[in-house]
Amino acid sequence: MPARIDRAAEATGIQRGTRQLSIMRSFFNREVVERIIKRDFPQRSVSEVMDILDRYEAADEELSWRTRLDALKLSEGSLEKLNQQIGEARRDFREVVMPAETPRIFADVVAYARLPEDEKDRTSQEDLNEFLSWVQRS
Repeated sequence: MPARIDRAAEATGIQRGTRQLSIMRSFFNREVVERIIKRDFPQRSVSEVMDILDRYEAADEELSWRTRLDALKLSEGSLEKLNQQIGEARRDFREVVMPAETPRIFADVVAYARLPEDEKDRTSQEDLNEFLSWVQRS
């Protein structure tokens, strides 16, 4: 017999993700991406790094900027890693978005799914705080 789906927990998870995304959404744009490039790739020109990022293009402009920003986060200032992340995004953007935005959840999705809702809230908040600290750092 298949496991029963807890609809209340499912709805809570959707609300949690929607709240997190609404906070992050203001960072998914060219201006923020260029600021991060200048901060994390000080020895490179913005156009050089943008040439790599522009290899990824989603049908939705917001998703394009979101994925590019996440690739920058995961690259840790390395052009080699950035190229790898963009290649990964071209195959499946979720392979870049998930570890960049929700590293604790992504590390063990099965364990996360088994957590009580208050622990899921705490874990999601920690992931959000990490992303915000990274993106807002000078």
